[in-house]
Amino acid sequence: MTRSMTPPPRQPGMFAAAVLSSTAVLAASAWLLALDAAHPWPAGLAIAVIAAAWALRPRLGARPAQPSVDTAILLAALLLALALGAALWTRTGGLDGLVGELGERGRGAWAGLVVAVFANVIPKQAAGARRAGAQRIAGWAGVLGGALHALAWLALPLPMAGDAAVAALALAIVAAGAAIAWRSRT
Repeated sequence: MTRSMTPPPRQPGMFAAAVLSSTAVLAASAWLLALDAAHPWPAGLAIAVIAAAWALRPRLGARPAQPSVDTAILLAALLLALALGAALWTRTGGLDGLVGELGERGRGAWAGLVVAVFANVIPKQAAGARRAGAQRIAGWAGVLGGALHALAWLALPLPMAGDAAVAALALAIVAAGAAIAWRSRT
């Protein structure tokens, strides 16, 4: 099978935004490392994700049928920048009033909402009727699981919230897997 070596359509604005947001992630990672050298994994992980995305860009960008790789890098960099910004704000004392219970609930709810938003995109990537059905089920389960995860962090007592949130997300994933398996039997 030969692959077309034609480059994807150029989006100079998206490329520039991806470069700038990636640079912001790298700068925030370096600052976080300087502030908290005892815990290097968040900054190291962010640097590794950005480096891997840019290393894979030429390979992934050669497929015109795929969504824009620059857009994906931009979104990943923005999410990482947001997380690193919150970590920096916490380390520099900006969140002193929110570090307690409210901060913990906010982080848990944010994680659930991120899962729900990304799961909402899953069905839109379908390529074929059989695959579209499975992706629709997975998308619904992800949105429901993410929403329940966020709700658990917001509504339940803090000692129960983490376990209930993970259980809700796990139950949604298992239910989606069972529904997809049941559907593929017929």
